[in-house]
Formats: sequence, C-alpha cells, structure tokens
Amino acid sequence: MRFTKDILILVGVVVGMVTLTASASARYVPGGETTTYTYYSATSTAAPDSTSATTTTPTTTTSTPEPTPESTTATQPSAIIDNLAGQLNALLEQLIALLTVQIQDLQQQLVVKLGQQPTVTTPTPAATATTTAETAVTSAVAANKPPRVNITFPYGGLELSASASTDVTASAVDDDGTISKVEFFDGATLIGTHAGSIGPWSVRWNNISAGEHILTAKATDNGGTTSTSGPVTTTSAPVTLTVQALGTGIAGFQDIPPVITIATTITGTALTATATVTTYAGSITNVVWSRAASTTSDGAYVTDATSPYNGAATLAVGVHTISAIATNSQGTTARTASTTVTTN
Repeated sequence: MRFTKDILILVGVVVGMVTLTASASARYVPGGETTTYTYYSATSTAAPDSTSATTTTPTTTTSTPEPTPESTTATQPSAIIDNLAGQLNALLEQLIALLTVQIQDLQQQLVVKLGQQPTVTTPTPAATATTTAETAVTSAVAANKPPRVNITFPYGGLELSASASTDVTASAVDDDGTISKVEFFDGATLIGTHAGSIGPWSVRWNNISAGEHILTAKATDNGGTTSTSGPVTTTSAPVTLTVQALGTGIAGFQDIPPVITIATTITGTALTATATVTTYAGSITNVVWSRAASTTSDGAYVTDATSPYNGAATLAVGVHTISAIATNSQGTTARTASTTVTTN
C-alpha cells in the first residue's frame, strides 16, 4: 500500500541520519598547531684576507608534527546529542502526521465502500409480523383488479311501450381473474342475476311499467388471485330508458316487430327446438312453430306462450323445414328464417 512505502522511506531516512551523526561524532579530532623548525649547516668560504673562516647559513625546514591519535570522544557531546534528538523528534512528528493522514484516508475509503452496500435493517419480531401482514393484505388488494362492466342493450334513449319485455345484456371482463356473476338493476330494484364466467350476461325484463327507468349492471369477480382479498364488484354507467304508456307512443312505434331466433337438434326422429324472442313494444303473446316436409305443405304443429318457447316434436323420417312465428301484444309478428333438419 502507498502509506507503507512512505513509512519505510521515512524510517530509512531516520536510520541513515542516526548512523551519519554517530560516525561524525566518533571521527571528530581537535585541530593541532603546525610547528616550524630551523636547521643550520656549515659552509666554508675564503675570507678576503685569505684567512679561512666559517660562515653559518641558516636553512629553514618546516616540519608537521605527528598527527594526534583520533579521539573516540567527540568535542561537545551534549550539543551533538541535542541536535540528534531534535532531528529525531522532528522525524517522529512527520511520521505521526503521515500515519494520521493515511488512517484518515483509509477511513474515508471504508465509509465509501460501506455506503455502496445495501442497508439491512433487522426489525423486531412484532414489527416483522405486522409488516408482513400489512404487506400481504396490500399485495392481495393490489393484485385483485376490479372488473369492468357495460350494458350493451338496451341503449340509452330507446323508447318502449308499457308492458313491454326486453332482454338486458351486458359485457364484462376481469383482467386478473374471471367474472362470477352480473346483476341487473332498475334503479334500486334487482331485475335478475346471470351467474357464470362466460358472457354475454343477460336477463329477461318483463312487464316494464311506463315512465323513466335507469338501468345499471354490477359485475362481481371471483376474488382475484388470492382468497384473502375477497370478490370485487363494479357498477356500470347508467342507461336511461323512457317507457311510454300503451297507445301514447310516437306514430308507428307500437308496430316495431319482435326479434326471434331458434335453435334445433335432431336425435333419430325426435326434434328439440327452442326460440328466443325480444320485443320493443308490448309483450310476446306466443310463438307458433311450423314445419314443412318434402311431401306435405307448411303447417303449424305447436304453439307455446311461455318462455322459453318450446317447439319439440316427433317427426316422420325425411327432410323437414322448421320455422317459428312470434306475435307481440300489439299484434305485430315476426318469422324466423327456415331451418332444414333430417330425421332417420
């Protein structure tokens, strides 16, 4: 690490300075004086009077005394020790300052790393139980989206005559489950309930009184993905109908014919047939079933005044054409298209 290298360098400097200081103190020698010696040599010369004389000419020789042996005791040892102690103290202060900076740097790095880790809070057991329960309830409620429902028939503004009958139909959908039932209301009065998860959902509304009627449908789901949330209901937008008293409608209004459809099946020579009828003026009086064989003329074979309008019969072997005629209380009739069946 970087601070370890700095410490090693600083310690090396301290050791080097201590070594140099000790060496210098061990080799210190007090300065000696230089002594000059003069030597004289004899020289013979002839005197002017031919008398021999001896003249002494001085010769100067400079001699350096033998060096004094090195002393192991340094001059002024207290000053050198004080100087060394001061240097060591300064180096130690620098070392402490460096270590302090390095420790602060490490602490900062540790804080940064800890800040990048997710904080985990360990709640008390009671808090855990409460939080878990609340979370479960919240998740369950959020998971169960309310259904959506809309009345598709009759439409707003439609005018009917009193004592009329009509089907009230709705579409419904649940994004996170299924529809368990759809209820239909005239104001606060329940018209009927269509249970089941397959639409369209419909009920028959009979003997409608004169006046204004506000229809709504309420869809209930199966409780979503969790049973703890319970079923959720949604009410459709209202549909307003005006029902006229008999004979007071607009011209030709009572002449609106009913709508009729039939369904047939054959088992051997047994015919099963039912009719579905809707009227917008008055009520349905009856449905007359007719048949025409390949060798006989068309003719009525059964009349039914109660819904569902039944056209069951036992037919001869062969090909038959089945149809039905519906008549409302205004005397208006409607006939279905023909359906061909084959018995054997």
